[in-house]
This record gives sequence, C-alpha cells and structure tokens, in this order.
Amino acid sequence: MAVALILGISCAMCCMRKKRRRIEEKANAILKELENPKIKKTWASYLKKPEHLRSTIVECPICLGEFEGEQEILELHCHKNHVFHFACLESYLRRLSEGNAVKAK
Repeated sequence: MAVALILGISCAMCCMRKKRRRIEEKANAILKELENPKIKKTWASYLKKPEHLRSTIVECPICLGEFEGEQEILELHCHKNHVFHFACLESYLRRLSEGNAVKAK
C-alpha cells in the first residue's frame, strides 16, 4: 500500500514537471514572436479598427490598468478579447518561461 502511494506521488510529480516544461517552452516560443516590432500597436491605433472586430474590454487582464492613448498593446489572434499591455504580457511570459510562480503585478 505504501509503495503504491509513493509510486503514485512520484508519477504525479513527474507529470507536473513535464507540464511545466511544456508551458515554459510555449512561453519561450511566444517571447520570440514578441521580438517582431510589427505586432505592437498603440491603443489609439487599435481603436481605429471596425467596432465588430474590436474587443469590448478596456483594461489589461494582467495588471487591470486601463488602456490609454499611445500605450503599446498586443492583440492575440486566438480571440478578439485577448488584448494586453505589451509590457505586461512580456513580463508575464518571462516569469512563466523561467518557471517562476505566475502572479499578477
């Protein structure tokens, strides 16, 4: 019984390490994409998009700060509501890629 419990715990820990490595690899891949200056927009230029293509949110889900004028933002292509301050997303991904605990600022 004790052996099965120990094996179960070690298996769970191994699975968690593998999952963390996959998350770190994905974060590193996205960070490489962030190096492309063409993906950054300002909030003011984002608001020029047709309304039906824009997000309805007006604040960064990472820092909860409102988007303003010339702040650099990034809209992920997976969903129109995935809009972040560029610096917040970059910082979040760096912490994630380093395996640190992920918490909002």
